[in-house]
Amino acid sequence: MGMPQINEIPWSICTDGAAALTGSKIGFKAKVLEVSSNIMFNHCMIHREALASKKLQPDVNKVLLNAISVINFIKSKSLNSRLFTILCNEMGSDH
Repeated sequence: MGMPQINEIPWSICTDGAAALTGSKIGFKAKVLEVSSNIMFNHCMIHREALASKKLQPDVNKVLLNAISVINFIKSKSLNSRLFTILCNEMGSDH
């Protein structure tokens, strides 16, 4: 099932935010439901994945935690993010 394309906005994008933003009565969720009542919402998928990752083998979990640390470092400052983008482009890699 494809997501609706309204006002050239890709409605397939996921977001996570405070209840004031995503609230089902007056927030973002309510506004989207006005446009399309058949949209599904999932809240805090990352938290569920974090809980599931605790059941991983210790070595696999260590790799995951290292990857998270690297990503957090890259995203912590705009300069890091720009340099990473340049590096990926020079290597011909999507990021």
